[in-house]
Amino acid sequence: MRIVLTKIVSLLAAGLLASILGLAPAIAASHLSLRIAGPEEVVLPAGVACQAFRDAGGTLDLPDQPMRAIRNRAGEIRVFASAYANLPFKSANLSTIQHDGCRPMMQSPLDPDPARYAGRNWIVAPYPMPNGTIYALVHEEYWGGTVDPLCKQRLNGSAPWSGPCVYLNIVAARSIDGGKSFLPLAGDAQIVAARPERFTSTMNRAGYRDPSNIVFNPRDKYYYFILFADRGGPQELGSCILRTRAPGIEPWLAWDGQGFNARLAGPYRGGTPRTCMPITILSLKALLWDPKSGQIVGSGMDMRAGGFFYMTSTDLVHWSPSTLLQKAVASNHWVPGGPPPIAYPSMLDPTSSSPAFDTIGDHPYIYYVKFQTTLMGKIAGRQRDIVRVPLAIQRN
Repeated sequence: MRIVLTKIVSLLAAGLLASILGLAPAIAASHLSLRIAGPEEVVLPAGVACQAFRDAGGTLDLPDQPMRAIRNRAGEIRVFASAYANLPFKSANLSTIQHDGCRPMMQSPLDPDPARYAGRNWIVAPYPMPNGTIYALVHEEYWGGTVDPLCKQRLNGSAPWSGPCVYLNIVAARSIDGGKSFLPLAGDAQIVAARPERFTSTMNRAGYRDPSNIVFNPRDKYYYFILFADRGGPQELGSCILRTRAPGIEPWLAWDGQGFNARLAGPYRGGTPRTCMPITILSLKALLWDPKSGQIVGSGMDMRAGGFFYMTSTDLVHWSPSTLLQKAVASNHWVPGGPPPIAYPSMLDPTSSSPAFDTIGDHPYIYYVKFQTTLMGKIAGRQRDIVRVPLAIQRN
């Protein structure tokens, strides 16, 4: 009897603690594991379809982010994988994707004022809302080396995106035509997560960046995503989790170590800038809800372990240890003669019934970008395939 009572008290305490912290109450979750289940498949071969989109390094018509997908109300599957030209893609079933014309879904304003958060924009995390609109997280980069004299001097001939003076933040946009075009949100709704410090010509590449997809947690009715925070000032290095009940209406609040209390509004809109408390040092690129096990599956690429990994969680704050799925090498670790380097992993299940593809069933895949290499031992940085590898999932 004493053992039973002790167990009941501990469960009640855990539920009360979860309620205090604003977390979904813990539930019994089955063990979930993933493994590679087949060979690599090409989803989009390297090639240029929209010649008009070029910058100093060549074409902007290339995959430059983790692949995302949505299904709009018309039943169309819209795919997002572009550089900051934001060129549209479409697909029938996510086994292959194709360009859907050469008209950008959203322009990058290239605003010279960093306080406007309107530099170069990547639409990276679209999410269909119940009212038919599509909300999107936008990775925004301000390249000081294109406008600031000291930054230009510090670059010393390097590309403006690769060196110092790159200020990274996350903003929001919305589509009212099924994901064919997007407009930035205005006012408080524009800022999703802005760094606490102002841009300076002495800073290095830093900010809040690389958001995961948005995942809806049906247990607590919140929308979540994860960003990666660079170290700087009071901000610690690692992945931070944010949530909201109503994207575009209510603000995203970040976990601060005690609860979801931190509004990352940045230094330009008044108030005291806040920071987030990382939940892991690993960079999680994809989040999927598994209805069968009651867990969230997170995945990304861990250069310390040398490949793709996954983790699981029931509350998105506390995570299991990472498990290596497949060995892989990033471009900055590649050596001539080795396997082609890869980047931008994501996880999608083409059979997901969710319009946001934010659930996982029995047929998930890892999608990623693979760089082509030359016989001269170089990485052909603008020649990139999107490929996928099937996964097997086991629950017990």
